[in-house]
Amino acid sequence: MRCRVKPPRPGLLKACLLCSVLLIGLLVLRLAAPDAFSALLSGASLRSRLSAAFAFRPAGPVRAASDRLAESRTYYTLNDEHLDLHFGVVIDCGSSGSRLFVYAWPTHSGNEHQLLNIRPLAAPNGKRIVKKVTPGISDFAAKPSAAFDYLTPLLDFASSAVPRAKLVETPLYILCTAGMRLLPLASQEAILSNVRLGVKRSYSFLFSDTHAEVISGKQEGVYAWITTNFLLGRFSHSVGDGVGLVSYDGADGHLRKRTVGVIDMGGGSFQIAYEISPEAAAAVPSARDSIAEFNLGCRQSDAQHSHTLYVTTFLGYGANSARQRYEDTLLAAASAPATVVAVGNLTASNATRPARPLAPAPPLTMSPRIADPCLPPGLTVTRAGGALIGTGNFSQCMQRLLPLLGRERPCEQQPCSLLGRHQPPIDFVKTEFIGFSEYWYCMTDVLGMGGHYDYLSYRAAAARYCATGWDQLEKDYRDKKFPKADWHRLKRRSKRRLERSLRTLLKFKRFQCFKSAWILAVLHYGLRFPRNYRRFQSVSAIHGTEVQWTLGAILHRTRYFPLREVQRLELDRQRHRGRRSSSLASTYQYLLLLLSVLLVLLALFRLHRRLDLRRIPSGGYLG
Repeated sequence: MRCRVKPPRPGLLKACLLCSVLLIGLLVLRLAAPDAFSALLSGASLRSRLSAAFAFRPAGPVRAASDRLAESRTYYTLNDEHLDLHFGVVIDCGSSGSRLFVYAWPTHSGNEHQLLNIRPLAAPNGKRIVKKVTPGISDFAAKPSAAFDYLTPLLDFASSAVPRAKLVETPLYILCTAGMRLLPLASQEAILSNVRLGVKRSYSFLFSDTHAEVISGKQEGVYAWITTNFLLGRFSHSVGDGVGLVSYDGADGHLRKRTVGVIDMGGGSFQIAYEISPEAAAAVPSARDSIAEFNLGCRQSDAQHSHTLYVTTFLGYGANSARQRYEDTLLAAASAPATVVAVGNLTASNATRPARPLAPAPPLTMSPRIADPCLPPGLTVTRAGGALIGTGNFSQCMQRLLPLLGRERPCEQQPCSLLGRHQPPIDFVKTEFIGFSEYWYCMTDVLGMGGHYDYLSYRAAAARYCATGWDQLEKDYRDKKFPKADWHRLKRRSKRRLERSLRTLLKFKRFQCFKSAWILAVLHYGLRFPRNYRRFQSVSAIHGTEVQWTLGAILHRTRYFPLREVQRLELDRQRHRGRRSSSLASTYQYLLLLLSVLLVLLALFRLHRRLDLRRIPSGGYLG
């Protein structure tokens, strides 16, 4: 009898094959997705660990859906809990009062080229969280110890608006402007010292001594420029939205959006700010006081957010101050010698021969009546030196205003604007400008021409308004023919208060003709903007947000806040690269193991074939 070898059982062979396939699968998983492999071996929740391990991780910063949603918002509310909001508070201490603004922003994306997406904080109904107290903080110069108590209502309001858990990380800035600038330095410091001490003792805000200060007009102008361009999205650097691009470091491939210039015509002064090249700034050393260089990026070396501005303020050239100077000029010209009749030298028969006067009497002085082309016909404004009689001639009004611009001053370095000040060249073909305050009020409230500016259309509308009799204009105001003319200030008042407020409104609107001419004279004859310039527009808000310099202030002062998220993202990248490097070191070992498994499978397969052949009958007999 022939001895036969007993073949292995088929089940055992299949089990070996299955284990080999599973081992190969694990090796492939280890090489392709090491995070998933680690998750599989850990004791944590398999589903959650695998989901996290296979999550898409781009090389750049992740932009979540919440980030994109936040970017499109014009304000945030406390209901936006999914955005993980952070908060900041700014108090604008002006000459007539102090206003508090609360801002919010979601956690930064970690992209070092993105700014914090700061927006005003609002109630659920969309009303911005703002509070004001009067008078101005400069009124406490005689009693600086009361300055902190004066701000307490604002600080209490801010403490209640910001979630308690966020207070310790909420920066507070108390920035003082015009009124405080006029005080002696000793008075300024006395007021600020009292405020600083009180805030540190009584509140939990993120606050240091440098957070309470008097800012210059130059800083205020820079902040207003930042606000405007931020709300317009000019710092986002995305392309394809129709905004012109400009090189930011001289390299052709390094482009960012072209920024807009700002002209703010206030009552006492006006200001202009626009971006210039570093070369233009260096060309005129004498104008260094009007040059501001700053960086909005979280790293000082970030060229994408490095800006050089020309910003200057013309004190006394705001609309109200200019009107006062204009009236002084008219009265001074008319005061040369007044008409005097010596009544005591007349005789009874009014004869010219000497005679004894009937009775001694003082001289009788008659106040001059002065024609004023910058007032509507039929309107008389009485001043101490005479009566200004409106004639409503816009062309003559413009001619009377030109001498007030100081264009006769010597210009040391061309080109120059008002008062002989050097004004760096403006590319009027590409550069946009936005006008605020009186540029909006004059163009929109009465003339209804806010928005994009056209010289001929505006001049014609202003001339028609000036030529209209005051009686008719007053009737039109009362009939609300000018619905945007400050009527929002007159709503929800009693009939008596409404009438009193209307009289106040009419008092201010007496000078609408003058202001319409003044803003035109400043734009084209002072700043020398071409009459055919079509890239100027007037606004009061951008995308529903009122333009306040306080937004620019907090954007600039919190520019380093994103560093924490930027560094965290960089650390995650380094860890990821480290894991990949260590996995590559053992890749060859796994490849060798994989090759060994394949060889074992091949040997098993050949053994299985050989055994199958032995089981086939050969056809021989024993005997």
